[in-house]
Amino acid sequence: MARDVITRRARGQGSILRKGRRYYLRVRSNNAEKHILLTDTSGIPVSNRISAEASAKLLSNIAGSTSLIELESFVKVAKLNMVSQIPLAAAWDTFISLYIADTTDSTLKQYKSKLDCFIRWIRYTFPSVQFIHEVTAGMVENYVVCLQRRTGLRSSTINGKITTLKNIFKVLLPDQVNPFARIRRLKSQRSLRTAITREQLRALLQALDEMAVTGHRKGVRTGRKISGMADYRIVILICIYTGLRISDVYTLRWENVDFKRNTIWTVPKKTERSDPDREGVTIPIYCDLKKELEIQRKKQPRSCDWVIGPNLSKQTLRNLKSICNRILDETLNPDNRGKKGRKKYTVHCLRHTFISDCINKGVPADVVAILAGQKSLSSTKVYTHIYDESKIEAINSLDSIYRKEDNTDTGVEAKRDDLMSKLKTLPDGVVDLLLQAVAK
Repeated sequence: MARDVITRRARGQGSILRKGRRYYLRVRSNNAEKHILLTDTSGIPVSNRISAEASAKLLSNIAGSTSLIELESFVKVAKLNMVSQIPLAAAWDTFISLYIADTTDSTLKQYKSKLDCFIRWIRYTFPSVQFIHEVTAGMVENYVVCLQRRTGLRSSTINGKITTLKNIFKVLLPDQVNPFARIRRLKSQRSLRTAITREQLRALLQALDEMAVTGHRKGVRTGRKISGMADYRIVILICIYTGLRISDVYTLRWENVDFKRNTIWTVPKKTERSDPDREGVTIPIYCDLKKELEIQRKKQPRSCDWVIGPNLSKQTLRNLKSICNRILDETLNPDNRGKKGRKKYTVHCLRHTFISDCINKGVPADVVAILAGQKSLSSTKVYTHIYDESKIEAINSLDSIYRKEDNTDTGVEAKRDDLMSKLKTLPDGVVDLLLQAVAK
């Protein structure tokens, strides 16, 4: 917490109170205390002691307040006159000068992007608005409605914009009503990843085999050949047989692939920053994947350290993920391409498929969590999808538990009739011998 610093002034002139990076004039009258934010002539809060003294001199008339009513009326007028009239153009610079929290550069870059987007919308929709304090809650509600009408923008994205702008305005307008304060968060429609079925997996592997032979694939919409797709084949195969995230495949080196022990060792990039002391993940190499990796190693020059090859290593992770997602989506969902509300398939679905296959085949959940590089079993449950075949096998396994022995009269009669029919087929001599044996 910021430490309050009080500076004594001349008797009857109040005192200057500093809270964080802001300065206030504190005055008392008949046991009543009021704080007035000190600003410069442009309405921006002062940031040093000298400017605070200069601003406090403009409020010298407050020393003549003798009653509580007079003091309150003076403070009310002072707040109206000294309101933080921050221009829209200076909003970001003012926010940076007042913001104290320890925030990374990437987060501040997102803050600036969202604030700039909102200010552009304000200038276009409400040209008369020139200052931050002129933004009202009604304008903010219209902004949220405009964001909802935009196609492809999720509720979680809109909620993130609202939360960011609410925090920014909280810093810019500490003594005023925040226009984002009463804006309700939208109900988030979380899109869960799904595992692909076994039929879809076979179709995907067949498409990848065709890419290995031809070196290209056919576009779903145009039907023309798209070359250069064979390099992405090894990326998708590693995701299928190891369950690694594409970010981990992107940074996978040959030194982490042990062909003698048939293992792949990697440190998950998603948790590397939050847990730098965490050990890596060792995954056994499937036999089909080992053949593909050996072929990939022979094709590459020895100077190349990256498993994905020299061509893909020059691309950005975002571009690599985008192309691989397009390959999967067009292969597994060709008929619904471009339709609104359709199910989308991404490379991350292969991680769900790998974990679900292990669970459905009876692999213990703690073992699956180790293979997937997950700390808790709760994360593994999110990736687990029970197949219909496993459900049927579970129901069929109850047959031996719930089925009772057939001791009813109808069952005894059925067995008796079956025995008599078999006795009739035997010769008479054999039947007599059986009856004598039973009598004994």
